[in-house]
Amino acid sequence: MDLLAHEAAEVKRLVLSRDARLSRVQAMRLADLPAEERRRAVRHLVETGKLLDSDGKRMTKTKVLLPRKPRDFAAGVVRLLGLRRARAIQEALAAALQAEQERKDASKRNIAVG
Repeated sequence: MDLLAHEAAEVKRLVLSRDARLSRVQAMRLADLPAEERRRAVRHLVETGKLLDSDGKRMTKTKVLLPRKPRDFAAGVVRLLGLRRARAIQEALAAALQAEQERKDASKRNIAVG
């Protein structure tokens, strides 16, 4: 949001108000765009009330189906959320997997001792 708010006072008002009708995901996707693309998208949002992504397509709220294969799933997450958000998810997932493994290991040790 800070990236978006720095664009201009009018944009800050629009993006942070309900007038823009941006979902959190749309705001994050907008923030992940390169600076020039973000400026174009925000300009279009100010002029038309519609948000466009880097391809010039309208950003819409949609349900997303992701593939079952891990490699395809990961590529879908990166494509959908962008590199920065995908890396944050990677770190959170690694931490959750580590915690789960530690919980299982502790449980096995307790069973072996008992």
